[in-house]
Amino acid sequence: MLSGFTHLLSRGAVVCVLAECEFERVMKEPHASFFDLYAQLKGHGLGLVSVYTDAVWSNRFARGNALFMRTAA
Repeated sequence: MLSGFTHLLSRGAVVCVLAECEFERVMKEPHASFFDLYAQLKGHGLGLVSVYTDAVWSNRFARGNALFMRTAA
């Protein structure tokens, strides 16, 4: 999912990431899983700052944008 810029993440060259993602897996939607993004970015020193929802289904977040930023050293 983040393979295109993993080398930049590893070097600490990425300060923030804003990504459209799903909070519940919907196969017809092409968005990344929030939980996969969170795990990968946390492993590279980026923390979750905020979540912006685009869709709510059955009273749950379905899809939205998540903002991650590099945490202080």
